[in-house]
Amino acid sequence: MENTNTREPRTACSLPMLMSLWSDVFSLVAAILLMTSSLGFPYESKFIKIGISISYIVVHLISIGYLVFYKKLGFRYHLKTTRIMILIPQLMLLVFTILTHNGPHITTTWAMIAVVIGFVLSFITAFTILMTNYCVCRTAGVTTKDIELKKGDQKDVEQNMATLPS
Repeated sequence: MENTNTREPRTACSLPMLMSLWSDVFSLVAAILLMTSSLGFPYESKFIKIGISISYIVVHLISIGYLVFYKKLGFRYHLKTTRIMILIPQLMLLVFTILTHNGPHITTTWAMIAVVIGFVLSFITAFTILMTNYCVCRTAGVTTKDIELKKGDQKDVEQNMATLPS
């Protein structure tokens, strides 16, 4: 019988993927906090803040959904592209949130702090992914791409050795 309890080994991108997930989860919590803090405002201001909060929620739910279901959907997960592309709408939403921030309400202030921290976490995650992809993983001038190529070359050598007559 085949063991179905085996797990895939951890890869070098496990930590950045976890950072991406927790950044999105924190931003979701910040969006919910922003939505609940806007309920005490007049109609016009409430409508804008709830719209911004829903936009935050949708952006980060799509990101989490892609992270969780990319294999089931048959996609390849592009961590670097995903994190850089999520910074663009998140930056626009952050600027719009800051521009529509009105009043010294304590709940609004906490929501603003959470939104800024969520953006900083997303930025740190994207920066970390870029650094690990291009700069940090160097061993005597060898990048991770070179190591992957060598692993592929090693597999080719092993396959060729197996086909050679003894």
